[in-house]
Order: sequence, then structure tokens, then C-alpha cells
Amino acid sequence: SRKQITLILIILLSVAIGFWLYVTSPTHIINLFMYPNSQLLSKYTAGQGGNTAQSNLIYWISDDTDTVRQYFEDISVNLYSSNDDYGDWLIGQLGNNDTNSYNSAADTDSYIIHSVLCEESEATKCVTVALLDANQPQFWQTAIISPSSFRYIEKPVELLPSGGTLIIYSYRHTDF
Repeated sequence: SRKQITLILIILLSVAIGFWLYVTSPTHIINLFMYPNSQLLSKYTAGQGGNTAQSNLIYWISDDTDTVRQYFEDISVNLYSSNDDYGDWLIGQLGNNDTNSYNSAADTDSYIIHSVLCEESEATKCVTVALLDANQPQFWQTAIISPSSFRYIEKPVELLPSGGTLIIYSYRHTDF
């Protein structure tokens, strides 16, 4: 009957929309690109204005930064070098193949963080990964750690491991 066909179409459409939302969600993208055996240390969230927040999921692995870099390059993540007064890091977009065409050669005046690689119009669809060598003396004060413009003065308890690599997945969202 016509009612049954309509009901089936509504159910199929709902399932398709749900699947699309799941596949394009930041957490699903992060799970697809997760570095094996890394340990979640912390999740920091900070408001970005309006109804948007940025979350940074900070993972740790004892592997050195070159090994972790090679893993992400092997799965086609283009990583850019950046730094500030407190340390150096690598950063790139996940699952995007740099559709925003970041030009690192043209940007020599500032450091690269999530908002530099993700255009505002695509902010909630863009996920970045940053690799930070935890052997650096003040790595917790780098601009890449905090999702806000405030830096940590003292090392947060959650970031106690010394050595290895911190893997920071960043994304913006409206559900906070």
C-alpha cells in the first residue's frame, strides 16, 4: 500500500541521513586516522565565540615524533612544520587532502594552528592532527596544546608523560 511505501522511504531516508552524519562527524574521522596504541590523556574544550567551541583531544605514545610523522604521511596526511617560542610541531588536516590549499611558503609570520588550516565556513567539518615532541622543555606552553588563546603556565597534571609524542586532534563543534 501507499502508506507502507511512504513509511519505508521515510525510514530509509532517516537511516541514510544518520549514516551520513556518522561518517562525516569529527569523532568518526579521528577514529579512522587514530594512531595505533596511543593513549588518551585529556580533552580540552574552549568556546570560540557564538555557539561554537573547539575541542582538542590529546593522545600520547612512547614512539618518537619521526615514527608518528611517517605513519600519518603514509596515510596521505600532509604535515606542515610550525613553532612558537615554546616548541615545534607538525600539523595537517585529516581526510581532506588539503582542499583549503594552505600555502606554508606564503605564511612565515605566524604559527600554524587548527584555525589556520580550517576555513570558518568549513570549521565543523574540518579535523586537524598535530604532532608535538614531548621531549621539548616547555611543550605544554605551545599554542597547539590549548584550544583557546590562553596558554598553560604550569604543566597540567594530565600531560605528565615525558618523552614520546603528543598527538593532538582538533575540531570545532556546536554541541557543547
